[in-house]
Amino acid sequence: MREVQPIPTSIMLLKEDLHQIARVAEWADKMGYNCPKRFARPFTSFFGERLQTSLYSIRLRIIKLDN
Repeated sequence: MREVQPIPTSIMLLKEDLHQIARVAEWADKMGYNCPKRFARPFTSFFGERLQTSLYSIRLRIIKLDN
């Protein structure tokens, strides 16, 4: 199991690996969590937004910028 990354770095990590992270489970794995729920709880507590909502909005924003 990988070392769990700090929650504040999750957005940066997502942006760096956006083409390889399409689902919450993949993002959680990249952050070092073996369960998406264990990643979702501290993420929501820190950012005040659901994990899936953040994933979709960030992906859409970056896709729009690429076009």
